[in-house]
Amino acid sequence: MQLVVRVVNFIISRPLNHRQFHGLLEEYETEYGDLLMHNEERWLSLGKVIERFFSLLPQIREFLVSKGRTEPDLENPQRIMRLALLSDITCHLNSLNLQLQGKEKHPGSMLRAVTAFQNKITELFIPDRQFAHFSTLRTATSNDLQLLHHFNYDEFETVLEELREEFEPRFKDIRKYKEFFSFIENPFRVPASSLTPVIQDLCHDHAAVQCEIVELQANDILQAELKTGVYHFWNMVSDTDYAALKKCVQKVMSFFVSTETCESTFSTMNIVKMKQRNRLTSAHLDCLTRIAVTNYKYAMKKVKMGLAHFRTSHH
Repeated sequence: MQLVVRVVNFIISRPLNHRQFHGLLEEYETEYGDLLMHNEERWLSLGKVIERFFSLLPQIREFLVSKGRTEPDLENPQRIMRLALLSDITCHLNSLNLQLQGKEKHPGSMLRAVTAFQNKITELFIPDRQFAHFSTLRTATSNDLQLLHHFNYDEFETVLEELREEFEPRFKDIRKYKEFFSFIENPFRVPASSLTPVIQDLCHDHAAVQCEIVELQANDILQAELKTGVYHFWNMVSDTDYAALKKCVQKVMSFFVSTETCESTFSTMNIVKMKQRNRLTSAHLDCLTRIAVTNYKYAMKKVKMGLAHFRTSHH
């Protein structure tokens, strides 16, 4: 990756080089009109950066020669193939990351996305000798068949296997709640007895939770509410009749399978707390951030009308 960053910075960070390179791309009428710069803080952009780099590699080589700059690694077939593999892997990780993003994503659906990605590595990616799932590798080898002779399939398998294994410790703690995730999504299919180990780990009064689960599963009226969605269903479950169960469900639904919620909230807070708002107190910042990230739709016009009516009635 250092090679890509070094070459891209040489071209883009110097205005004259950037203009000349842009003119070269216009002359060749390439698909892309410019290179992309890589940001360490946004590492998931890496795949697009390298993909763009590969697409413009012939023009990059020509430009560097015209500038009298030599980059031996750009002529090294093994380095080229490793960069192509890195680009494809990062693009797959980016797709997974997008699946984990968004509001009202419950832990069960996110855990399934992670498990599916691991299964893809084992069942699809590792046996893939035609690069059907690796577009950058496929493009690189189709443009230059000699690159295939320098591709190390053993190294390819090792990298993918290490990637798959990397997910195990990261999601080890969350996997033990898999059965309870299924119960939250459809509480009428999972037997109460199968949830005993999880409930004992989550709740002090696990006996009360088990009783409430059995009572809930016998409630035909609530079962009809499940069709409208998981979140709507649990909002309809009575806080009084199922107090212990709801507390347990709320605890599990607050699990952070992905850091996306924390990151997006932090970004929102930074937008709210601008340099010009230097007199903003911590209490006000907390309130404004909550308003910015909540799904609750407040009726501001009704509030204003109510206040106006209140003031009028006191005159």
